[in-house]
Amino acid sequence: MAFLYFLLAAGFATVCSQSACPAGFTLIGQSCYAYVDHEQDWPKAQSTCAAMGGFIAEIFDQATNDFIVQMATKHQHRVIWLGGSDLVKSGEWVWAKSGIAVSAAFDDWAPNQLDGNKSDAQDTEDCMEMNIDKYGGHWNDDECEHKQRFIREKPASEEFIG
Repeated sequence: MAFLYFLLAAGFATVCSQSACPAGFTLIGQSCYAYVDHEQDWPKAQSTCAAMGGFIAEIFDQATNDFIVQMATKHQHRVIWLGGSDLVKSGEWVWAKSGIAVSAAFDDWAPNQLDGNKSDAQDTEDCMEMNIDKYGGHWNDDECEHKQRFIREKPASEEFIG
């Protein structure tokens, strides 16, 4: 009887861990990710994510970066917004939701990017994109008013993550 209880409990734990993300999301690490197939400028994309309980994806390691490239490629859209910007202070790139400096743990800027003038008030490339076609999936600074698709991130349900 104890063995049967163990099997039922193990099965329940498996079901719970699979449901740590809502339908349409994929669990990577401690976060859930979903592709948003609607073009918006960067501020609107961030607002849309926030209204739905999330934010534009923030990348802190190579595995997540690779996953985001795969997700964008799967949806056949090759330029997407990421959650970094230097809107607060030109040249100081931070992840918008967490406030962590982009270069603190991991970055994947394309060669010769950032190409906006880091200290010039006229710099208009203040938002981060991942560009698969032009930069091989590396990051680029772009004008925030461009309209692009994006990846929504939200924390996985904490009650199911051990």
